[in-house]
Amino acid sequence: MNSTHLASELSFEYRRSELREVRSNIDLQAFSSAVQAAQNTDQLKSILARTLRGARVEFLELSTYRRSKLSSVVWSELSNLGNSDCQRCMQPFSDVYARRAMMSGRPELWEITSGDSTSLGNVAWLTTLRAHAIGHGVTIAIHGANDRRFVFHFGRDHSHSFDADGVETSIVSTTAFIVSQRLAYWNDQAAGPTTMETALSDRELEVLRWSKDGKSYLEIARILGISHKTVEFHIANAMRKLGVNQKLSAIVAAAREGLIDL
Repeated sequence: MNSTHLASELSFEYRRSELREVRSNIDLQAFSSAVQAAQNTDQLKSILARTLRGARVEFLELSTYRRSKLSSVVWSELSNLGNSDCQRCMQPFSDVYARRAMMSGRPELWEITSGDSTSLGNVAWLTTLRAHAIGHGVTIAIHGANDRRFVFHFGRDHSHSFDADGVETSIVSTTAFIVSQRLAYWNDQAAGPTTMETALSDRELEVLRWSKDGKSYLEIARILGISHKTVEFHIANAMRKLGVNQKLSAIVAAAREGLIDL
């Protein structure tokens, strides 16, 4: 085995061990139960931060966005990172990455490099994150009702980067979605009764159930006797109706509505 191939194998094994660590340290079912039991936003924030810290992920900030209004910071962890003086001077973490995440519907990755000065959009954040050895991060936008977007920022140290399509990013995205749903529920309760119709079709529920069981799009297509593109179409419709932008989040949302079993 040559050195290049050996290095590739070692890198692959390291990645697999990292994924196993994230899976073992974040129990989504237990996390969801804890979120549902939270009585206020302070408890909710603590549950999120504590759960992710077990997988070497730091919660950094949550902001809400609407087209007609400027962003509003809901939670910031700057004080917990040891820079309480910065709290009053903070602007949202990064409008650049937040808007990219909202437009793309995908997690937006970022990295702090030695020459980085403005890409995060805020010098105070950059200084604080550097001081606490946070070198990689991901920004996740969750689209909610009434044109509201919940935008979460998470960070990791220099030795643990995120992968946009990786399992760890999907799991972190799902925790963000679960928290956003709880916040949205409280907002709806405060605003008064509303009506919401999920109305997933039988086929959409079917593909979600198979996806929950770990089947790929191609495997689901073969099982149901439909095309790969049709499976993608049903998943996309389900995500749209449930107000989410990731398949894993759609599965969690459908389970919470009592439409499928986890």
